[in-house]
Amino acid sequence: MKRDLEQYLVSLQKQYTGMLKAVDEANELIKEGKMTSGQAEQIKKYMDTINTNYQRVLYCRYLLNLPPKFIQKIQKKKLEKEQLKFIEKNNDSESVVNESQEALDGIEEIVDGNKDSAICN
Repeated sequence: MKRDLEQYLVSLQKQYTGMLKAVDEANELIKEGKMTSGQAEQIKKYMDTINTNYQRVLYCRYLLNLPPKFIQKIQKKKLEKEQLKFIEKNNDSESVVNESQEALDGIEEIVDGNKDSAICN
């Protein structure tokens, strides 16, 4: 089933790339004034149809490749646990202020170093 969907998606991708090439050519014709605004609107409608179909099948592939719900829940709980550990470890207000101060000091060092070298030149 996945292989069939992938083959179908490849055929839609070819149509999509063909559409992009045709649109580039149409843009050139519009710039040269060889195409009417009605024709340009018709091309836009065709583009929307091709793009919608392509995006629809991409979404189907995305859904097909999603892990089952119970695995998603396990992954979510694991991620939340890791985030909580990180927050507990790094959310000490003093350490955050110290880290920001070190970064500010580093910036000031670089700026002061460039001021001194600019004066010497």
